[in-house]
Amino acid sequence: MRLAEDIAGGLMVTMPSEKDFTSDTVVGRNGETIGEICNKFFAGRDGVSTQDRQKILRFLENICLGAAPSATAPSPCTAQAPRRPSA
Repeated sequence: MRLAEDIAGGLMVTMPSEKDFTSDTVVGRNGETIGEICNKFFAGRDGVSTQDRQKILRFLENICLGAAPSATAPSPCTAQAPRRPSA
């Protein structure tokens, strides 16, 4: 998994959302939409769509970052015994 994280680099955690890729909100001086800008700068080699790149990176994100311990899960080192309610 470490190798997948290294290959994907920062794209895995900074990739725009699906909503951004399909947005038709006009921004900038040239009248480009957010979706056009995302697709323009997220493009890879010919024959691979930005949607396919997004899918594979979301898959890697779920495998790599989903395997990390949850920040809300108690650590076995710091977990305390549950308290009994006082009467």
